[in-house]
Amino acid sequence: PAPAPAPAPAPAPSGSASQCYDLALFETQGTNVNASYVYGGPVTGNQTVDATVGALTTFEAQSAVENVVRTTGSNTVAGNTTTIDTNGKYYARRTGAAEVTQYGLLLTATVQIAGFTVPTESKSVWSPPWIDRRYGLALGASLTQTYSGSTTSTVGGIMGAPPTVTTTPVSASTTTKFVAVESVTVPAGTYSACKFEEFDTATPTEITTSWLIVGKGIMVKTMANTGTDTQTIEATAVKLNGAAL
Repeated sequence: PAPAPAPAPAPAPSGSASQCYDLALFETQGTNVNASYVYGGPVTGNQTVDATVGALTTFEAQSAVENVVRTTGSNTVAGNTTTIDTNGKYYARRTGAAEVTQYGLLLTATVQIAGFTVPTESKSVWSPPWIDRRYGLALGASLTQTYSGSTTSTVGGIMGAPPTVTTTPVSASTTTKFVAVESVTVPAGTYSACKFEEFDTATPTEITTSWLIVGKGIMVKTMANTGTDTQTIEATAVKLNGAAL
């Protein structure tokens, strides 16, 4: 008898990660996202992220859009609870139809040291600025991106002591895969979401899976596998320019 015909190859997935974002919206000054999240796993607690698109400005002699993000809440790890109140400024600019160039960021917060409330500041500068191309990924495709720079941390002094300033080099290589477009249900509701997987190339088994609202790029769920534990973060409320999503 004639040999059985070989099975037809599975059709290649179609689509682009461009459907997952609205890059123009997130360069529009005044655009605001307010999202609250609940943590499950080794870290528990709640956080609220309030992000607003600022004006075109200059960061390290580069023209960039300043995005201002405040994160508040509390996290509990092994019975120890930490209050979170962090202010961040992120500097980036869309430099192509599906490309965003990243320049750096500035984070400020307070920490408790020996019973004192101490201000801290951390400034990261990417050198050279790196181009994030995940926004053009084809469905089912992966992309590895490498970037480097330095982070300067300033910790305020205690009882009149001068602040401590340290600068350390930063280097990272991450792989991102556009896995699917699917429905995901979280406490905030049910969404059509783009599903991505990401891992550091140095630890390929520690995969973080994220679900972003289609057409908005707002994260509503992440699930991080550390090899020993699984950490989840799920949205309990999401607003875009004051309107619930």
